[in-house]
Parts: sequence; C-alpha cells; structure tokens
Amino acid sequence: LLCEGPTCPSAPFQMAAAESSEDLLAVLTDRVRNIQLGSASDKPAKTDAAAAQEASAALDAALLRISSTPKEELPETVRCRLDTIIVDLDNSGGGGALKRPLLNSLKRCGHYRAFLGLPRTLECARRHLTKAPPKRVSDIFEGKEGLAADVTACTRQDGLQWVEPVLRQLAGEGRFKRELGGFELSSSAKGKVRAVINLTKKRIKELEGNAVNKKEGDRRRSGGGSVVSNVAEMERDVRLIDQERRRAQSVGVENLIDKAMMARKK
Repeated sequence: LLCEGPTCPSAPFQMAAAESSEDLLAVLTDRVRNIQLGSASDKPAKTDAAAAQEASAALDAALLRISSTPKEELPETVRCRLDTIIVDLDNSGGGGALKRPLLNSLKRCGHYRAFLGLPRTLECARRHLTKAPPKRVSDIFEGKEGLAADVTACTRQDGLQWVEPVLRQLAGEGRFKRELGGFELSSSAKGKVRAVINLTKKRIKELEGNAVNKKEGDRRRSGGGSVVSNVAEMERDVRLIDQERRRAQSVGVENLIDKAMMARKK
C-alpha cells in the first residue's frame, strides 16, 4: 500500500493477492445492490446503515487496490472501464448510490492516487462534496478520523504526493465557474481544503528531513563521517590558511616600513 496506518481497509475486505481491481469492483456492485434492495424494502434504517458501511469498505478496497497497482499494469483502457463502472454505480437507483462511500473515501490519503486515475469518479466525489452539509465537510477534513489525521499519521512521502493535486481538483482550481456545472465548494469548505494542503506540504517536508537525518546517521555509523561536518572542516581550514597568509603579508609590510624608516634616518 502507498500509505501505512489508518488507510488500510477493515478486516473483512482486506485485499488478497489474487484479487484484481475488477474483482473488488464486483464486490462493490454487490454491496450497492444490497443498499438499493434495502431501500426498496421495509428493512429498518439500521440495516440500511450497515449496507452503506459495507459499500464504503468495498469501495475502500477497490480504491486502495487501484492506488497500489503500478501504472504499467493498469493501462488507460482498464482505468476508463473501472471509472465507468464506479460512476454508473453512483448514478444507479436514482443517483447518489455511492455518495456516502465516496465522501468517506476522501478521508484516506491512500485513495488519492486512484482518484487521479479515475477522473469521472473524482468529479462525482467533488459534486457530492459541494452538496455536503458543513458538519460533514468538517468531519471529512478535520474529524478525528478525517484526512488531516490520516496525513499526519502517514509515514511515507509517496503516500502523500497525490493529496495536493486531488484536493485542488476538489476545490475546482484552474476551472472557470461555468465549467463546474453549478457545483462549487463554499468558501468555508475551500478553507478547509487549503488547510489540509498546507498540512500535507508540511508533513512531506518533515518526512524528507527524517530521511536525510536517517541517511546521515547511517553514514556516521558506517564510519563514513558527516558530509556536512567535512564541508565545515574544509571551510575552516581555508579560513585558517587565509588568516596565515594575511598575517604573513602584514608582517612583510611592517618589515618593509621599518626598513624604509631606517633608510631615511641614515
């Protein structure tokens, strides 16, 4: 997986090595049908919530699989087909069948590489986000299990590099208002998005610093010394040589002056 920690799916939907993205989307399709069947029946609301939770877990597994698959193993034709399947599922049953699962998926930075490869799915998530109530938006980005917490817990740079471009897409950056189709984030929601972008940049710098410090520590333990200290030592040596040269020049000038004065006295 691209990111460690809280981005892993729940146990019943852990990805087996043999499961492909399409296998996992087949599971997702089955979960969405369960939601639709539950809505059409007299089942209690608790059952509907459980079905929605299962759909979220299935979407998590599918997105994580897509995120962790090398680009050469997931060509554009396959990604387009997967993208179409997810969008069609969301549009089924009167529309918005995947609204809750898609919004939940925005909490996990491990999904964001997949979103870049599934532009229509990302647009569906963006549109659902624009219609989400403020409390829901806060939960997605700032909640205890929200994106900010997931970014902070992430320990790998490659798990974070996709977060900023996806968040900028969600905010509608680089697009004219008429291109947003009437779906635009509120100023408050955009502020929360920008806050997570800044947090992500900060976290990436922290991880970069940790990586440099680790390499420096490994170099010292292996007896290679410190590149930084070697450079500092070299600079100090050069300064000492310059000081000695200037001192010698000063003494030489003083000797010349003394000789000149003695010559005048004679």
